Amino acid sequence: MNIHLKRGLETGVIAGFAAGAMLGLSQYTKFFAVFFNVTLFHIYIGHFAVSIILGVIFSYTFGMKIGSHERSLFSGILYGIIIWVIASSILWTLSPVIREAGLITLVPLLWMNLIYGFMTGLIYDLIVPDSEQEKIV
Repeated sequence: MNIHLKRGLETGVIAGFAAGAMLGLSQYTKFFAVFFNVTLFHIYIGHFAVSIILGVIFSYTFGMKIGSHERSLFSGILYGIIIWVIASSILWTLSPVIREAGLITLVPLLWMNLIYGFMTGLIYDLIVPDSEQEKIV
């Protein structure tokens, strides 16, 4: 198994549990359950699966060339912003409720994605030894 795939899976699992806990504390969980007509358990499992996939994507896009602790955290936060922009665009187009309420309804998701990105960068930096990271020239 490729080392970046393995580290991305590990990062996605750990950050997915933490992000799932944050999602559970928000009212978005109930909104998504009603919107998609599924149970809260299905929302959590779906969110966890997406978090694992996003952890792998992070390891191949940002993680391979991190090189320093500061860069890892910054890359994670930037990744969280990118995820928020994509997720918000999808929610904006799918949900008339969010379009009627305005962009302010997506600000809590920004904070959750920033924290997810920060945790992803931090966890990836902690579990990947410096010897496994490619050096930036």
